[in-house]
Amino acid sequence: MPAPVPNQAEKLSTLLSVLMIIIVVAVLYFAKEIFVPLVLALLFSFVLTPLVTRFERWCLPRVPAVLLSVALAFAVLGGVGYLVGSQLVDLTQKLPSYQSNISTRIANLKKSDPNSPLSRASATVEALTNQITATSPEASATRPDGPSSANKQKITQVEVVRPATSLIEVVQSVLGPAVGPLGTGAVVVVFVLFMLLKREDLRDRIIHLIGKGRLNVTTQALDEAAHKVTGYLTMQVIINVCFGVPIGLGLYFIKVPNAFLWGLLAILLRFIPYVGAWIALGFPLLLSLAVTSTWSMPIEVLALFATIELVTSNVLEPWLYGAHTGLSPVAIMVATIFWTWLWGGVGLLLATPLTGCAAVVANYTPRLRSLAPVLGAAPTLSVNERYYQRLLAMDRHEAGVVAEEYQTGHTPLQVYSDLFVPALAAAEREEQTGALDERHQRFIFESTREMIEEIGSGHTANGGKPKLIVDEDQTTAEAKAEAALAVVPTVPVSKYPVFCLPAADEADEIVAAMLAQCLEKEGYKAESFSYKTLANEMVTQVAESNCQTVCISATPPHDTLHTRYLCKLLRQKFPHLHIVVGLWDAETDEEKLARRRERLAADKIVTTLANALDEIRPFAVLEAGIVPETELAGA
Repeated sequence: MPAPVPNQAEKLSTLLSVLMIIIVVAVLYFAKEIFVPLVLALLFSFVLTPLVTRFERWCLPRVPAVLLSVALAFAVLGGVGYLVGSQLVDLTQKLPSYQSNISTRIANLKKSDPNSPLSRASATVEALTNQITATSPEASATRPDGPSSANKQKITQVEVVRPATSLIEVVQSVLGPAVGPLGTGAVVVVFVLFMLLKREDLRDRIIHLIGKGRLNVTTQALDEAAHKVTGYLTMQVIINVCFGVPIGLGLYFIKVPNAFLWGLLAILLRFIPYVGAWIALGFPLLLSLAVTSTWSMPIEVLALFATIELVTSNVLEPWLYGAHTGLSPVAIMVATIFWTWLWGGVGLLLATPLTGCAAVVANYTPRLRSLAPVLGAAPTLSVNERYYQRLLAMDRHEAGVVAEEYQTGHTPLQVYSDLFVPALAAAEREEQTGALDERHQRFIFESTREMIEEIGSGHTANGGKPKLIVDEDQTTAEAKAEAALAVVPTVPVSKYPVFCLPAADEADEIVAAMLAQCLEKEGYKAESFSYKTLANEMVTQVAESNCQTVCISATPPHDTLHTRYLCKLLRQKFPHLHIVVGLWDAETDEEKLARRRERLAADKIVTTLANALDEIRPFAVLEAGIVPETELAGA
């Protein structure tokens, strides 16, 4: 059987990956009675492992350390459950006393102004409902049980007599709903004990099962998953406590009944991503409406929750762990919906840690690696890719925003080298292959020219206020130039210009303009030419200006024919001319560059603007008649 072609093999691999995901989801759904206790026990094990390790370091044997850790954990959970239960009982006893206030609020709503928008809307809805549910007279007359029916049947009242309830049925009705959670809890406790007692053995078995031949990768994956889950749960508990305690204290001072219960509930519900805090708000807010007849208490409760949640999510969380889970917000939202559908309330609480484990698995599994950028919080596109993508979308403003953000803390030379040159090189490559049409290429060229002019004039790439960016290398070069001028003041720096010549097309011209602008900012006289200028005209300009250094700009695919012709022409006319060829965004293999330099008869081939400046500066200073730093030191 012939081997599948690459496209077919790729499609087959994708199909197998999708089929595997479907099978895994189906197994998790239909076997949730098995997996839910297992996952809960695994998470408890992650949380309790540091505590067990600490007890063992205190010379406590493994079994007592595990038993003590589990006892402490479930004692805390039991205490929390008891406090919640007692507070709920107290609340149910107080609810009848709030009945009169609730009735007053309902009566006030009914006595509201009939001309108010709410009243008019309510009346409209009620009228439409009556029209839909009303029965026509003809239908009523033809119904066999209608009021005008002559065959009205007598209605016989039937009373259902239930047999006496036995004691066993009473016990089943009372304890039946609690049997399921109690059984799940017992299974979780057993699993936790087993996992903590045999954690090294379990780790070795998992590595043997899924990591045979890949010990390094499997170990890294397990360590990363454990670190993410443990770090997330620990930090989330700390943050939730810092959220719930101020909520409870604030509700106490606002005089909301059972403030301790609502603070504790806020701690628990905030484990639900994004919406948990606002779900916790609903209970005290409704209770505040029932307790008072004014609106001051509900407004204070709403302001309390909003203030603490904003401080917690915008200050406390970034300070403590930031994007500790390594997940994108969209991935967490989608995962929350998915795990809730899959496992209900338990899935809602476990959505974030489970998705973190899924992201680790996708990152270390070749077939699932394509899912890692979707789940991860790290940017999926680099800054130069985002800039080029916005240009491809013909969005000048967004491209300027990306460039402006990158300008903060970077010099114009770095912006040109890291954003503009790669974008021009990519546009040239795609235009050569037919993937980029002339309209998009023209937009990229024009937008780049505009942003170069804006940066050259001291503005941001988006036309905003100027930013002060200091380049240490540039400052050093300017200081050296000023020191040399102080020694030889009669010869200006800009006596001999540096020419930046495009090899063939407009992209070459734009990069040459960037290089000329960087040279001018350092005090040198630099000129760039249009790509429409003929080669003989460039040679004439070099002769008339007595230029001693030129840089030929060539962007990918580096039109060698034009570059070689221009180099050959310049070398024939000016044997001592210092010729630098910039093959922008090219490979940096030294052997290949050396062979190209010999073919082009150039003095130096560079691949970045920074390298071009380093190559041009010494010759520009020498040809200006400035004494080099080495000679100054010797004098």
